[in-house]
Amino acid sequence: MHADKIHLIKQPCFLAQENGEVEFLHHEVFSRIIDDKQHILKASKFSPAIRQTGYESQLDKNVLLKIVKFLKLSDDMVCYSINLYAQPFRYRTHFNWLRDELLQLTPQQRQRLAFEFMEGPMVTHLDAMRPVLKMLSGLGCKVIVNQAGRTIISSHYIKESSVDYLKLHRSLVRNIESRPENQLYIRSLLGACENTPTQVIAVGVETKKEWQTLLNLGISGGQGRFFAKESDFLPGSGYKIRQTMSSISGRRNRWRK
Repeated sequence: MHADKIHLIKQPCFLAQENGEVEFLHHEVFSRIIDDKQHILKASKFSPAIRQTGYESQLDKNVLLKIVKFLKLSDDMVCYSINLYAQPFRYRTHFNWLRDELLQLTPQQRQRLAFEFMEGPMVTHLDAMRPVLKMLSGLGCKVIVNQAGRTIISSHYIKESSVDYLKLHRSLVRNIESRPENQLYIRSLLGACENTPTQVIAVGVETKKEWQTLLNLGISGGQGRFFAKESDFLPGSGYKIRQTMSSISGRRNRWRK
């Protein structure tokens, strides 16, 4: 899997403010792969094959190296959140690789990075992931668990791990204003995060009704097309970057001085 075949896109994530506005938190980075016909494949198309062939580690390394290279050439303070597979951390060599890459960055550069792990695999490999989460927090990076609530999983890990943000699976968010069972589940997740530093963010927000309902439930932030669409970030070979601006007025960038 050559690095030039990896096409990275981004979507901004926001925190809700008391005055009703939203404040920029980070850009979540998503991986796409360019196939032999120059088509861009979404993760849902290539992730099963990646897992079956054991290429998770190789993909994550290529993605991180592209972003690290970008950070070293960039002088702003925008934060980027990188999705990583949990499975490779069963091997100490993968842990050592990530730690060593991060130690080559300055503290200021590390503070611009967050790392996201899918809830299901992270909990499955929790014994291997605990030192990873601790290491990331210790180096100044944010830790995020995404796709929360996709399956029924014990939320005890929230109390015992260093998790900064919990991102809800988009199926919980869709039409939330008319789905009381999902509202109840979200309330239970919010309750699990009480007395912890973990904040809950809704992903896949597409309408004002969804966003208002989520705010009423006590959600801390949101991400989705209601705020801004995905846009190109670091394209693969032969692709040009297209910028997509936020659709939310009054947006402030908390990472800029």
